[in-house]
Amino acid sequence: MDKISINAGVIVYNADTLLNLSYDDYVKWKKKPSFTPDVVWINIDDKQSFQSAKSLIDTYHFHPILLEYAQEDNRRASLQLVEKELFMVGKMMYYAKEELIFEQISMIYHEGLLVTIGELVGDVYDSIRDRLQNPQDPLRGRKTDYLLYALLDRLVDAYFDVIAEIEDDVEDLEERVLHVHAQKNLHEIRTLKRDLLYMHKHVWPLRDVLSRLSHGEQTITLETQIYLRDVQDHLYQVLDSVDTLREVLSSLVDIYLSNASIKMNEIMKVLTIISTIFIPLTFIAGVYGMNFKYMPELTWIYGYPLILGVMLMVAIGLLIYFKRKKWF
Repeated sequence: MDKISINAGVIVYNADTLLNLSYDDYVKWKKKPSFTPDVVWINIDDKQSFQSAKSLIDTYHFHPILLEYAQEDNRRASLQLVEKELFMVGKMMYYAKEELIFEQISMIYHEGLLVTIGELVGDVYDSIRDRLQNPQDPLRGRKTDYLLYALLDRLVDAYFDVIAEIEDDVEDLEERVLHVHAQKNLHEIRTLKRDLLYMHKHVWPLRDVLSRLSHGEQTITLETQIYLRDVQDHLYQVLDSVDTLREVLSSLVDIYLSNASIKMNEIMKVLTIISTIFIPLTFIAGVYGMNFKYMPELTWIYGYPLILGVMLMVAIGLLIYFKRKKWF
């Protein structure tokens, strides 16, 4: 599933009311709010948006280390409690132009507030935004920890979207590897194995994050912890699928190499048969090419056609012999 481009901004809502605001508009609204929100969701798409939202972020007086963490690249999936805020890092995965993209997503969670920070414009959360537009959706009547659960659930669901695309590619490769021997197939297998390796590398640490959130993290309600355990189960399914696909691809490599060996053996068999046929022919030609003075057959009128006939009969005889032995 491709990532959907959206505009960064702020969503404030409670069970009855929802507002979509820009960063600047939210700063103004925050001074004189028209209602009391249960949840404030600040979404920062990329590093450029982070700079645009800096004045807004500063109003919350987060610990400086949180903002430093949020701007670091290539962080491992983790969960840290800094004063009263939870800081989380995970990986968003999606296909863009047939290339698997791994994008870091950071989250700062505080009661009543959730800040999501990405690396590139767009995310996979449009389905969550659509749900928030519906006053009857459970999201609208829940607190911030439930929004956190919904975002993590969507993040893991996006992994299934990636798995589904890889499974389609693997099925296609299975057919081609069995029937067509091409270097391109091996290149595609290696590309998919690399993607699955990186996927496993980024997904595996997220187990610990979900385990802590779903078992005893005091800032998460017991009800939401139950939902988070369901997300954890889904994550285990993703990891199982990744491991299974890696095994299948390893098997495809073995099949590819086996087919290459069989094809090489067939080529060597043909070359061996040709060489075997030409050994006696070369011997006969060599004998009559020694230019001895006394070789009666050389002056015989039928010598030349007789030798050609003998050579032809030897070649045909060997071919019949090889055919009966089922060597080709």
